[in-house]
Amino acid sequence: MRHLIKVGMRNIAVYCYRGQYFAIDNACYHHGGPLLQGDIEDLGGHPCVVCPWHSYRIALDTGEGLYWGISVPEGGGAPQQQLKSKGKKQRCHTTLVRDGKVYCVVDVPTDGPTLESDNYALLPIANSEAPTGKSVLMGSGGVSGLHSGLRSGHVFGNNNNLAPQQQQQLGLLGPSFGNPNPPVMIRCIKLIPRSRGVVTFVFDKVEGVLTKRLDPGMHATIGLPIGPNGANENRTYTVSSVRSAEDGGWFALTVKLSPVSRGGSRWLHTVGEEKIHGTLIPLISIGGAFTVAKLRSRINSRGGMLLMLSAGVGITPMFASLNVFLRDQFTLASGPPLHVVHVHVDKDEQSVPFLDSFLHWHKLLSVNKRGVDPVTYRFIPKYTQSGSGRPTLADWRKLLLDDTFQTVDILVMLCGPPAFMRSVQLDLTSNEIGVSANNIVTEAFDF
Repeated sequence: MRHLIKVGMRNIAVYCYRGQYFAIDNACYHHGGPLLQGDIEDLGGHPCVVCPWHSYRIALDTGEGLYWGISVPEGGGAPQQQLKSKGKKQRCHTTLVRDGKVYCVVDVPTDGPTLESDNYALLPIANSEAPTGKSVLMGSGGVSGLHSGLRSGHVFGNNNNLAPQQQQQLGLLGPSFGNPNPPVMIRCIKLIPRSRGVVTFVFDKVEGVLTKRLDPGMHATIGLPIGPNGANENRTYTVSSVRSAEDGGWFALTVKLSPVSRGGSRWLHTVGEEKIHGTLIPLISIGGAFTVAKLRSRINSRGGMLLMLSAGVGITPMFASLNVFLRDQFTLASGPPLHVVHVHVDKDEQSVPFLDSFLHWHKLLSVNKRGVDPVTYRFIPKYTQSGSGRPTLADWRKLLLDDTFQTVDILVMLCGPPAFMRSVQLDLTSNEIGVSANNIVTEAFDF
């Protein structure tokens, strides 16, 4: 299901694909073709729209131009087909759901870099189609407190830092768009302490039908009664396990009680077991591509080299992804050997969720031979209260250029508090280090 909305002169195509919403400029970056009319297909874990004019494939979640190329192994052998990226080409916009309505937040920073699709976005000839969905412009304050639950794996450079006046430019799509089924209702059945201030909440389904596959490492948006007069507001957290023998239930969310909580983590942690067990909670949506399995083709295209960077509870999607991926022998063997280095920043050992698992994987896999065994994994903890503290430019230089990887052409998975991610992104993309912004995949989280 899809709609075309108009905000100002800009035509925006909004898609509901497998239960997840995406919004991009309708005019294709190549020659302004109408992307709303294009077919949708999956490429390397990315939902892509195929331009009906010239069959250019554009990732709906990142705006990258994707194509199948040929890779010739360095040591010889038959050429192999490989998914490759041209970089971010198409302007993406944020989608969010509130009170049963779907919104599109126009994502065009005034001082950010332009994209190729921007050349067509404001041309009258490329935006002449009439909108199919109602669109509304709201002034500042018109939607105060509006919160986006978007957490899908985004390539750094999606330009989500809007000017204040642009943050309130919304296209309203309507209450029934892409949501023909009643909501899935869940109930928390178990709480499992993980580390200081971090708890895993295990949920079971009470009613409803989920039409999309739920995997560990994806994210789930749930409605929590934290609004005025107990009204539900959406919060989004990482799915740490699905039908786990250890955790039980249907799926689990691992959440940290944050001192800057906007209500979500505070309610989960403090409402009390009796009330949380007795509260029916709507499962609003699931989605995300921030897993090793879904990013495998992009990792393969960089020689199997992956740098994981996490801080605080941002380690949860890393755990969820690795916990499944490292047990799947078929997937491990279906590509070049993986070389994974995981740097995690936290207050101290007692604050790290799932620490025993990461230490176990390090002990088991760090001794493997790089390029020979299916996977090597090194876990490098950095503790701010003692030891080495936060990584510096010198640390990144040693890790990427002098020691472990000896190249900056790697894929980076980054998750943690916003200040941590901004700092790391600036360091890695600096002239001194030189990692491409398109090679950094990020995941944010709610409080």
